[in-house]
Amino acid sequence: MKITQRAINLIDGTDTYFTFAEAEECPICHAKIVGRCLSTVIWKRGITYYASVTNYCSGCCNVFINYYITNKNRNINSSSALYFIEKSLIKSAPEHFEKRIFEDSIKTVSPNFDIIYNQAKQSENMELNQIAGIGYHKSIEFLVKDFTIKYNPNDENKIKNMPLSSCIKKYIDDSRIKNLVEKAIWIDNNETYYVRQYEDKDIADMKKLIDVLVYFISMVLITEDTETI
Repeated sequence: MKITQRAINLIDGTDTYFTFAEAEECPICHAKIVGRCLSTVIWKRGITYYASVTNYCSGCCNVFINYYITNKNRNINSSSALYFIEKSLIKSAPEHFEKRIFEDSIKTVSPNFDIIYNQAKQSENMELNQIAGIGYHKSIEFLVKDFTIKYNPNDENKIKNMPLSSCIKKYIDDSRIKNLVEKAIWIDNNETYYVRQYEDKDIADMKKLIDVLVYFISMVLITEDTETI
């Protein structure tokens, strides 16, 4: 349902109103609710008008904010007040971060992979995309090196200190895992270096590679476990 709310005008202080659709979902608890509007603010950046509406969720008793792009309409009802109408909802904040849960076999072999991956995921969730890609690459390095150390414990210090590319060439025999890591390394060049070498590859491609890499390593670990049955 659309409502009209008196707004704080950060542009010039003119008496201002904003018409928008009430929030129907809380970004924190994801309850289907009608948010109780607490306050509304209008501001301008360049030639674009924006609005933020602070809401109260009766489900989790938290406060969240919806951000909108708006259209200005000065002369509604022949009033001297400014009227703004919702054009589009940009985002809601804060969003609840949902940690990715990996299989116990993966977390046992590489507990740091689980931590680093989810920190990168949280960075991406916060739109910190310039550092999320680096975090995903680091998670790959920990997973692959920890997996390699499991089967080569006498070379632990050597594996920890060698480049990832050298590690997979020397220690990884499974061609599927080796190819996945090699692809992840050259996609990582896009996220690390000043000049992007592959404009058609991004974080989404790296995450797909991680998904498949985790799958194959899990299969190796599961197969090893079943051999003891």
